[in-house]
Amino acid sequence: NWKLANEGRPVLGLGPPGSIDQKGLAHPFVLKSGGKYMMWYGAIDGTAGKGTHVRVERLALATSEDGIHWKRANDGLPVMDIGPEGSIDAIQASGMHIKRIGDKFVMWYGGYDTTTEHKIGFATSSDGIHWTRGNDGKAITGLQGKQQLGPSVHYDGNRYYMLYNTELLGGW
Repeated sequence: NWKLANEGRPVLGLGPPGSIDQKGLAHPFVLKSGGKYMMWYGAIDGTAGKGTHVRVERLALATSEDGIHWKRANDGLPVMDIGPEGSIDAIQASGMHIKRIGDKFVMWYGGYDTTTEHKIGFATSSDGIHWTRGNDGKAITGLQGKQQLGPSVHYDGNRYYMLYNTELLGGW
């Protein structure tokens, strides 16, 4: 049985006019690390990707001591912006799954580019704010389906397992 917290109100609303999340927040992922909650999310400012009708999404971060009261981190700026034209995340870097492995954060995220394909990328960070794309910024290889997005990763002590959404046999 679930009970609504915060009297049913959002715990993080839209950002102020001109901010990276002035039009929406999408795909939140929360991880407790070092006694605080960290919530990464797709920040939507309302712009469309170059040459497309698809919205731009950048990765943003908010932190909380209790999971209810959140404060935008990194002065409200993206913690990982979209990539350059031609990259797997030229329009969107969002829909992530993050694990704390040793002294670093490891992220698998959904990238969307100008070829209208979703691909999964990989990045690492020492603080959850400054991210470095792995695999030379290219998509993870070996995944099935024409499109891949929404990764969820589990480690059983020996091997990593990834569940993700994909298009198989010509349809979702």
